[in-house]
This record gives sequence, C-alpha cells and structure tokens, in this order.
Amino acid sequence: MRGQEARTRKFPAKFTLVLAAGFLCAACVRAENWPRFRGPNGQGLSEDKSIPVKWSEREYAWKIELPGGGHSSPVVWGDKVFVTTADARTLCGVILCVNASDGKELWRRQYDLGKIPLNSLNSHASATPALDDERVYTVWPGVEETTLAALTHDGKEAWTARLPASRTRHGVGSSPIVCGDVVILSHEQDKGSRDVASLCLAFDCRTGQIR
Repeated sequence: MRGQEARTRKFPAKFTLVLAAGFLCAACVRAENWPRFRGPNGQGLSEDKSIPVKWSEREYAWKIELPGGGHSSPVVWGDKVFVTTADARTLCGVILCVNASDGKELWRRQYDLGKIPLNSLNSHASATPALDDERVYTVWPGVEETTLAALTHDGKEAWTARLPASRTRHGVGSSPIVCGDVVILSHEQDKGSRDVASLCLAFDCRTGQIR
C-alpha cells in the first residue's frame, strides 16, 4: 500500500485501494506465518518457493476494497490476514481481518483518531501490526495520547495501553514487534519536543503492563 495514500485522497467518496493476495493461498499460509513488518525476524525473506518472481493478474487469488488508506503492511497468521487502514477526513482507523483463502471479511474494529501533523505521503495507519499465536497488536498515534491496542485473533479486545502523545512533524512510522512474551514499541518524538521524550517500551503480551 506504500505510496497510495496521496492518490486515494483525491477520490471524493470511498477509497479504492485493493489488497492483492496471490501469495496468500492456503498452502502458503500453512507453510509460514508473516507476523510483523518485513516478516519473520524483520528480514523480508520467505522460505516459500511458490511466490512468483513477476506479478500479473494470474497470480492474484483475490482482491478486496479497503475502508481507507495507509502505509502499513498486511500480516498473516494461519488462515487470517490482518491489515490497518485510516481515513484522514473522518479520523477513523480500522483494523481488518480477512480469510486468507478467499478475502472474505471476518471482522473489523474501528478506532477514533485524533488529528496529528502528517506528511502528505504519510498516514495514521503507518505502523504494521504485529502478531503472536493469540493476539494482534496495533498502534494508533494522537496528539493527546498514542494507543497500543491488543485484540485476539477473533477481534475481541484483550487490552489497551495509553502512551504519551505523538509530537512529530511528519507522523509516525514505527511498528511493534513481538519478542518472546513481550511486545516492543519504539515511540519516537521529534528532536526538541520538550513535553514528551522518545521511549523504547516493552509490554507484557498477556496483560499490557509495562515490563
């Protein structure tokens, strides 16, 4: 979805981004989860041998229209694909879960967003979600507070952590990662921000308490 946000803002009604998932066939999903930005270990490498070197319509298993724009990447666990989007006009963020085999929507959860300074090529939905075998973790920035939210794979709220506000000129881009039983987030601020400091935080995956 990178580079699409600026173009989607030109459309007066609904966004026209699509999620193409030719590589998310059932066999691929069973072979390897893709639980964070750039996949396992953050290396951007997959062990799967069936991913095509060149892409065409023949490789697409399905497409869906997303309820907003963003720069976050889809993440995969088992037969589920998770992706975040945001609408800067309505200040609504969405995490969407779809079936990896056919793109059918399984659930969605909406979040009210605060207006923050953004580069024209950035979005409220720039942080790629992180996954473990029980939960999906998403980050939503705001000028009053930033939210790290944990949901179960079925879309039920597990916990929410309220973090200091985001003081940036261009918006945020740091994505959470899961390491063992903690989820780690780099909560960065612009240099010179006097009321908030840049932090690296680790949260208990089960409870959301700061370790």
